Amino acid sequence: MDLPKVRIGGEDIVLPAIMNFTTLERAWPALQALDDAPDHVARVARSLAFLAQVLLETRPDLSLPELKKRVRVQRFDPDSGEPVEVDERPGVIAAVRQLCIASGLISKNPPRPEEEGSTPADHPMTGPSPEAISATS
Repeated sequence: MDLPKVRIGGEDIVLPAIMNFTTLERAWPALQALDDAPDHVARVARSLAFLAQVLLETRPDLSLPELKKRVRVQRFDPDSGEPVEVDERPGVIAAVRQLCIASGLISKNPPRPEEEGSTPADHPMTGPSPEAISATS
């Protein structure tokens, strides 16, 4: 199984698969909160909260405050207007979905409720919608 990586603070961090209920239960509230994120900043913050919970055992040095401090946002040179750093926020949001897929928590292509007579209740582990997880604006 190829585990996803996320670049935070210029470091490629390998995300451990969620393989036990303890990790899932610890990270679940942050994952659920992604659906209610009102904007891009909230999605990034909630994605970081999820990642901090997942990384708690393997990388305890990467607490939520530390992750927030390390995430680089797009910055521009005041004179030229050219970017001088890479924006890591979209990758943080995408990493949540990639990790959930790699861990087998959600399907890479979950059926839509209107397709094949399925309903959301038929798929209790699909987690937050792909749109909520992958939205970047």
